[in-house]
Amino acid sequence: MKYRDYIIIFILFICVLFLNNYVSAGDCASIPWSDMKLSAQGGARGGEVVLRWKPVFFANHYSLVYGTRSKQYLYGGLDIGMENSNSYTVKSLKPGTRYYFKLSAGRDCIQGNVFSKEVSAVSRR
Repeated sequence: MKYRDYIIIFILFICVLFLNNYVSAGDCASIPWSDMKLSAQGGARGGEVVLRWKPVFFANHYSLVYGTRSKQYLYGGLDIGMENSNSYTVKSLKPGTRYYFKLSAGRDCIQGNVFSKEVSAVSRR
């Protein structure tokens, strides 16, 4: 091999490394992780519930579903947290009412479809 061939191989290697930092079509999927250790408790102000969770590796956003009955989710929020997020305060809830929550993690181009275990909390009066 000539010196020029080594240069071409090196440039191709750098290109492969550089392109691997971008999201590929295979990355556009939900994060297969349901044990986010989600917890919920009444917030600091009336009508609030604070959610906390263990951040999911490779996730860069989180989504939420919730409602006033177990397994019946009427409300939700997309992109409630970024890559290193581990908490979110749900506001404007009816004070003193029990709410049920589930969280999902996603990556870039698609919302997650694997949800955490359901947790519940009473919104602060």
